[in-house]
Amino acid sequence: MHKLLPLAAVTLALAAGQSFASNPGTREGTPQEPWLIQLTQEVITREFASRGYLVHNLATAGGLYQVQAIHPDGRRIEAYVHALTGEVLHEKEGH
Repeated sequence: MHKLLPLAAVTLALAAGQSFASNPGTREGTPQEPWLIQLTQEVITREFASRGYLVHNLATAGGLYQVQAIHPDGRRIEAYVHALTGEVLHEKEGH
């Protein structure tokens, strides 16, 4: 799977000039301020769908989106996506 969402989504998140807070006990680089622009669930779902995935569960978890989907070849995957950049930080089979 591609590791980044389309450049336009990343550019939008970065163009607003956000800085990331680094806090002990939280994942470095995840949003700590409510005013930071996050990618919407619709954008995340649409991006996975454009790559042939069938998303059946999407939840937020500490500045990340947890995506449960079915790969085009039928495998079940679970991925953690950075809510600001769209980068897939971790992916594993099964869920």
